[in-house]
Amino acid sequence: EYFSNTMNRWLAGRMQVARAGASSIRYDVVITATRQLRLHVALEDLRRPLHKNEPVELLSRRPGGAWVAATISPQQPPHATNYGYMVDLPNGEKEDQVQAVRLRRRFLVGEHVKAYQ
Repeated sequence: EYFSNTMNRWLAGRMQVARAGASSIRYDVVITATRQLRLHVALEDLRRPLHKNEPVELLSRRPGGAWVAATISPQQPPHATNYGYMVDLPNGEKEDQVQAVRLRRRFLVGEHVKAYQ
């Protein structure tokens, strides 16, 4: 997934890694829907697509916009990044067509996490 600052949303894309000199690399993205190429994409604008049963936080639409615990549903529509994810809430309710910009990864206590610095 690629975050478009122009559109203020996540878009499906394919990342390409290219050499940008003798000792450095750059990240480029081909946007799936339009086949447009974005060059020199910053790492903070890239993320792996969310996958089924993954713990996430959902930005509530209620006043105050709190982040609430949720899980990506096992069944997802095609192209969920562009058209919205299905999300399971702890109370058993489901939300569908959740925009990717309203979701962020949630890491459980004690879970091993790899971070790039």
